[in-house]
Amino acid sequence: MRDEKKHDYYIKNRKARRDYQRDYYAVNKRKILKQRALDMLADPELADKKRAYNRAYYLKNRARLKARRLAKAEAAKAGALGQPPSNKSSNPTPHPKTFF
Repeated sequence: MRDEKKHDYYIKNRKARRDYQRDYYAVNKRKILKQRALDMLADPELADKKRAYNRAYYLKNRARLKARRLAKAEAAKAGALGQPPSNKSSNPTPHPKTFF
């Protein structure tokens, strides 16, 4: 069972947390990518390990992930038809793409 007090805190501070994480990545992007490259050199099988982990996670949670994508697509479609989109971020800055 989840701790409702913690859950409420994270829901309440979701935007601030995401803004902080986005800013942190933007500032430390070069350092993060350099460390990933070093990790790949140290363990050549790392990409295969990550790919296997991601595949297993997807297969385990496929229904939930597909439902979330469908809901997001329907919200975008509703927004395109002139209806106000639900729960869209007010920050139009796109997230930087990552390798993994």
